[in-house]
Amino acid sequence: MTASDSSLASNALLSAARKLRTALALSETGVAMKRAQLRRTNHDADGDEIDRRLAEWLRTRPGAPDGDAEGVAGQLR
Repeated sequence: MTASDSSLASNALLSAARKLRTALALSETGVAMKRAQLRRTNHDADGDEIDRRLAEWLRTRPGAPDGDAEGVAGQLR
C-alpha cells in the first residue's frame, strides 16, 4: 500500500465516521422533536406518559412498519 492509498483509506474512514455521527445526531434531533410534539399535543400528560408515548411511537413508527431500509423485510431468528 502506498502513502497515497493509505491517505485515501484514512479519508474514507473519517468520512464514514463523520456520516455516522451526522446520522446519529439527526436521529437524536428527530426524537427530541417528536418528544416536543407529544408535549404540545398532550399538555396534561406527565413526563412518564410522554416517555411511554415516545417509546410506543419509536416501536411502531406509523408509515414505516418495517423500518426505513429499502428491500424486503427479513425475519429475526
